[in-house]
Amino acid sequence: MRRVPTINIWIVTVPVIVVAIIFTLVWRMKRTLQERRAGFPSADERTQRIQGRAATYAFNAGSYFMILLNFYIIIGTEFTGWPASEAMFVLNASLLLMSLTYLAMYWHFSRNGDL
Repeated sequence: MRRVPTINIWIVTVPVIVVAIIFTLVWRMKRTLQERRAGFPSADERTQRIQGRAATYAFNAGSYFMILLNFYIIIGTEFTGWPASEAMFVLNASLLLMSLTYLAMYWHFSRNGDL
């Protein structure tokens, strides 16, 4: 039987992640400089309140998600014999969830007012 060669997933994902981080950093710095030159304040009271609420929701959602994933890993390793290498998945998934929740809540609160 002929074996099909496989590509190591990290060869593709690491450069994509690095490019995404650099692109986001450059875009954010450019936008901040444009706002500063236009005379906009960097943060007013409403923006700070919206960021605080969004961060609180993201932190709570991420914390509960990490707790559930840790229980999932504990049950998997103790009762079913899975290897314990799932810890990296837990950290990456939690970070992604917290970041996406923050962005979604910030967008929601900035569009819908201070509720």
